[in-house]
Amino acid sequence: MKKIVYPFILCMGLLSFANAQNFTGYQYNNYQTVGGAVFNPANIANSRYKFDINLFSVNAAGGTNAYNIKRSSLFKMNFSDWVEGKDFYKVNNGNNKNTFTNFDLIGPSVMWSIDQKNSVAITTRVRGLANERNLDNSVFQLVGNSNPDFFNTPLALNNFRSNVHGFADVGVSYGRVLFQDEHHLIKGGITAKYVIGFAGGSATANNFSVNMRDENSFNNLHGDINLYYSKGLDQLSSSNNSDITWSDLNKSHGVGFDLGGVYEWRPDGNITDDPEEAAWLSKTKSNYKLRASLAVTDIGSVKYALSGNAKSYRLDGSGLTKDDFNMYDDETLDEYLKRLQIKGILTEQGLPSSYKVKLPAALHANLDWQAVENFFINANADINLVGNKVFGAGYISSVAITPRYETRWLGASMPFSYNTYNNFNWGIGFNVGVFYIGSGSILSNLVKQNVRGADAYAGVHIPIYRPKNKVKEPVIEATLPPKDTDGDGIPDSTDKCPDVKGVAKYHGCPVPDTDGDGVNDEEDKCPQVKGVAKYQGCPVPDTDGDGINDEEDRCPAVKGVARYQGCPVPDTDGDGINDEEDKCPKVAGIAANAGCPEIKDEVVKKIDQSARKVLFATASDKLLQSSFAALDDVVKVLQDNADVQMDIEGHTDNTGNAVLNKALSEKRAASVKKYFVSKGIDESRLHAAGYGDTKPVDSNKTAAGRAKNRRVEMKLYY
Repeated sequence: MKKIVYPFILCMGLLSFANAQNFTGYQYNNYQTVGGAVFNPANIANSRYKFDINLFSVNAAGGTNAYNIKRSSLFKMNFSDWVEGKDFYKVNNGNNKNTFTNFDLIGPSVMWSIDQKNSVAITTRVRGLANERNLDNSVFQLVGNSNPDFFNTPLALNNFRSNVHGFADVGVSYGRVLFQDEHHLIKGGITAKYVIGFAGGSATANNFSVNMRDENSFNNLHGDINLYYSKGLDQLSSSNNSDITWSDLNKSHGVGFDLGGVYEWRPDGNITDDPEEAAWLSKTKSNYKLRASLAVTDIGSVKYALSGNAKSYRLDGSGLTKDDFNMYDDETLDEYLKRLQIKGILTEQGLPSSYKVKLPAALHANLDWQAVENFFINANADINLVGNKVFGAGYISSVAITPRYETRWLGASMPFSYNTYNNFNWGIGFNVGVFYIGSGSILSNLVKQNVRGADAYAGVHIPIYRPKNKVKEPVIEATLPPKDTDGDGIPDSTDKCPDVKGVAKYHGCPVPDTDGDGVNDEEDKCPQVKGVAKYQGCPVPDTDGDGINDEEDRCPAVKGVARYQGCPVPDTDGDGINDEEDKCPKVAGIAANAGCPEIKDEVVKKIDQSARKVLFATASDKLLQSSFAALDDVVKVLQDNADVQMDIEGHTDNTGNAVLNKALSEKRAASVKKYFVSKGIDESRLHAAGYGDTKPVDSNKTAAGRAKNRRVEMKLYY
């Protein structure tokens, strides 16, 4: 059984893979079909086509980071002969294991360019996606052939999810040119979708722990298992599933949206093959040098009625063996699950009657650079927007760089891509006439010994290009006017400047411009000096002669300097010292004090006297009450001199530890500062610091000297 199941699962996973999105390398071709609307609805605006009819486009992709498969084994196509360790290998790198498959069929679709700015499209599409995410590597190594390296080791499985979703949609897209000038174009688009859900399913495992004693028995096995699937899938578990019909699956509906925008930079202007259609792209040339686009697709969900057989279980298989989980040959799935419940291995938990499955929402960002004519370098990022904790299969995130050559009927691309499954891929694609085909991984798979994925796409469309308007030129009978080489209306026979346009007044020569300032002498009031037209050919005046002309001089009548726009350097406080040299530009002062007011000697003495009266409790920063009167005197000085700032310095003698002395001096200075702030003095005016015993004013060898050294100093300054 194992020989058949493993290879089958692997090949389904490798049905074709490499990139999160479809048609890798072809999505952003300028000759892309109406299918381009599914990547960004703005793509259809300003199209090369008048109509485009897509007959069919198909893309298949899939892959895994769990297994390496020998390339040579892929060509056997006899899965029952595959042997683990020979044809395929488990990847054991510590990463969570994930699997991805995707099938996308774009059916009959049509795009119509209404006019130069507006386009519409109708698309039909069928998709099937499946994801298996967050399978812990250690648990994975135990699946199938048990790995002794993980015996008697506690393993965990959290938020493991396996999602499948099959659905179809009919989309109506509208694209429009929103802005255009000679060098820039911006267009936007929106798609509304009616979604038909065929079937959805999800298997999850949470808080799951495994500890195997050996390859046949469990020390510990418990967790939550949820099996969600829609009613249409009930038929698959019946004894005769050949009776499944469209009506069995077509039970659910939903809506979805795509939004997108495109910007094009056209440094050479609009290239057209018809001047009457200046807004349209050329049939054979790409106008832009750089194109940037951004889109969000598949916003929406489908609500499914849960099958009555969908279940949620609490599993507890601790102490059991693998034999306890064997299914009898004549036993149905329902009978098997009921037997496990009777044995206490499974405990059923409640489920809702319905659940929502998210559409595979994704963000698409793209840059396209035209290196030379018809040759492009494309950078693309596709980001999965479906969270790990919701129902719904999504595309995996990837980035790609694609060199591309394209013409009207022939094109080739070679994408290099990397995705979140740590897979690097290299592919190639071609479009010839109405056909296109390619793969984002075929070249890398041809050179790799071991393969983890592959992808392929193909399609057929019928393009109908815009008709070129042909305007018949009227037939005019030829006459032979007098020869006028410069076309100024003065025949060469009387024109003194026959090769330069002029006027009759100067016998066919231009009006002279002696000073060469572009204002001819007849209109120039200063014909010998270069000037400007605004001043009738004269230079811009400089009334105050400070070298700054009146148009740029904010003080045109007073000499100034350039940095003040022609005005003198200001003196805000009016003390005769300009602001650039004034240290107190907002307070009138004196030059000797660099523009600041002089602090009077009696104020300095008063502060010094008050500072000597500031006392603290022994070995403490607590102010004694006897200090308050002196401190209040200082407060009065600070209140009377609102612009003055003060340094508050704490000092100690050298008795005891120097580090502790410094800390005490800092605290005492801070206590004085705190007292002033409590009296309403702005804290920003006060600067407290402690210096310990580093700045004595007397000898520390005597008690009197030490007493002087234990002090607080207060210094005023501007």
